[in-house]
Amino acid sequence: NGSFILQINSEIENGKIVLINSFGQKINEEKIINGLNYITTKLLPKGIYNLVISQNDNRIRSTKLIIE
Repeated sequence: NGSFILQINSEIENGKIVLINSFGQKINEEKIINGLNYITTKLLPKGIYNLVISQNDNRIRSTKLIIE
């Protein structure tokens, strides 16, 4: 349906969720809210993206996101 929910259960200070495309370009950046974070992907072209979660500008988690 063009979106997903990322649930954050721990306290993340100055947290961000960043989507990066396969060319290394930042596509989207959102501030993390503890609890549920709604991410919209319906306007993104098909492809593989990196989803990066950072705290105080330090990467704490990274995973791949595939848009089909």
